[in-house]
Amino acid sequence: EGGGFDLAERRLAADAIRLAEPKLAATRSADGSIAMVDAFAPAADAKAGGANGGAAKEGGDGADPEGAWRYRIGELALEGGEVSFHDASVEPAGAIGLQDIQVAVRDIGDDLTAQWPIEASLVVRDGGKLSAQGSIVAGEPSADLKMQLAGLGLGIAQPWLGQVARLRIVDGALSSSGRLRYGEGGLRYDGGVELARLDLHELETQETLLGWKSLSTKALEVRDDGVRIGEMLLDGVRAKLIILEDRSVNVAKVIGPAAEKEEQERLKDAAQEKGVDPTEPEAGEPGFKVEIERLRLANGDVDFADLSLALPFGTRIHEFQGELAGLSNDPGSAA
Repeated sequence: EGGGFDLAERRLAADAIRLAEPKLAATRSADGSIAMVDAFAPAADAKAGGANGGAAKEGGDGADPEGAWRYRIGELALEGGEVSFHDASVEPAGAIGLQDIQVAVRDIGDDLTAQWPIEASLVVRDGGKLSAQGSIVAGEPSADLKMQLAGLGLGIAQPWLGQVARLRIVDGALSSSGRLRYGEGGLRYDGGVELARLDLHELETQETLLGWKSLSTKALEVRDDGVRIGEMLLDGVRAKLIILEDRSVNVAKVIGPAAEKEEQERLKDAAQEKGVDPTEPEAGEPGFKVEIERLRLANGDVDFADLSLALPFGTRIHEFQGELAGLSNDPGSAA
């Protein structure tokens, strides 16, 4: 929309460039390959040719900066886009659909050190909306964005959860708002997050194993090397804990289907062939740290039973509450 170019002066100007209703579909096959990625992967001979070509170019003169194109684009926009992803490597197959994708980048020019304002939003087909506003710098690259995620339905993750646990996601929604920054210091996100109305059912009993009204914090810090949470509130938790006749716990029964156990055995055998003991914990701090300064529990309701005793018994704990401090995934830490 509105603009022109001058070939002799190497100048390009446009008030707006818009891409309307683009659609993209990607599929992951049962063997884990993604056709779209494979299609754009360079062939082995192309890689070799590129390497030789690069060496030849290094010996020549560099490009003349005075001959570079000068350009100015008032707005570069994507409107009404759709993306669909189908994963046949899990059973049942997983699917993610993104729709009404809107992206607008403004004041684009040949000065790659300048900040370009950006706005973006999308709707998740199964529930949820993501929006972002801020600026990006193409030359660094860097970004400083205000992010908001509202009501992302957890049911979208059911096919993948089913590969590691015999659980069904009946309800649950994730929301978050904060500031996302990316640059020389890596990735940073500071804000709040809430996981509301969680309800996980056991497949066999169709009863709630774990659920809660809300798990939330206003003090979330995400970095490249870990997550730190100030105070977190777990409100209205519901749980069922049963010690079975064989002294196993019901929670352990729903984690890890047979296929997952077979994979664990395969990895264990491979580790032992290399002389590594897979049961021995690694020394040192975890590579990705998770720290919670304080976890407060309120209005809890827990069903507990011990069927391994000569006289089995069960009870229900009402109005369960309390707090834990200093939680961490560091093996050497104590709460």
